[in-house]
Amino acid sequence: MANLELQFSEVYTKVSEFLGLTSYSTAPTGTDLTRCKDVVYRGYRRFIFPIDMTTKKPHFWSFLRKEGTLITTSSKWKYTLPTDFVCLAEGFRFTNAENSPPLELKSEGFIMDMRSLSTTTAIPRWCAIVNGAFDVETGFIQELKLFPTPNAVLTYYYNYIFNPDKPVNATDLLVGGTIASETILQCCIAAAELQEKPEQLQQGQAGYQETKAQEMLQILIQHDKKLLKNLEDEPDIEMPPMQGAGA
Repeated sequence: MANLELQFSEVYTKVSEFLGLTSYSTAPTGTDLTRCKDVVYRGYRRFIFPIDMTTKKPHFWSFLRKEGTLITTSSKWKYTLPTDFVCLAEGFRFTNAENSPPLELKSEGFIMDMRSLSTTTAIPRWCAIVNGAFDVETGFIQELKLFPTPNAVLTYYYNYIFNPDKPVNATDLLVGGTIASETILQCCIAAAELQEKPEQLQQGQAGYQETKAQEMLQILIQHDKKLLKNLEDEPDIEMPPMQGAGA
């Protein structure tokens, strides 16, 4: 069934119209298409992980939360997290042992210090999320380190912030649904204004499209925070390790 979400092609076509590369509803081609896609990627990245100007902190959208499951193996203390894992939103909690407490998040240094004292196996109490191996296609792969080392097969559930796939095909949808579509489009138009029409900007001042994008973005963030509040008291999101830090 058709819906009002914007497809990738609809967004880069609107960027092309704004830049005067094509007429109304005509998609760009060739180098113009590459140019417009580049602008869309820039605006889309800005939308996906925005700054909440009321807190001066990154805002993690409710629609970027995803459920994950971790199944441990006896005597194994390191686990690879999903390739789209950005940071932990909530968890890790048992699904098969309700009387056991959830894992408590600690630093990697704490886990390694504990392991230097003992390598005993038991139900884990603490965990750390660290950068694992770096892959040129996926970036750093996040790892989970546990202490004590699990002594059995245990199942945990958790919620995490995921990194959306890069839109490639013309019909690809952008994350956020219909409610976010116009804000995404405006962020892309603002990126086009900044990147392709710098002569229209007054020195040291944001242009009209950028001002409009910032306003729409902040309104949507406040709305999204209310949705999160309705689900539960919004937890402090655990930021991922700085890329480049050793595992």
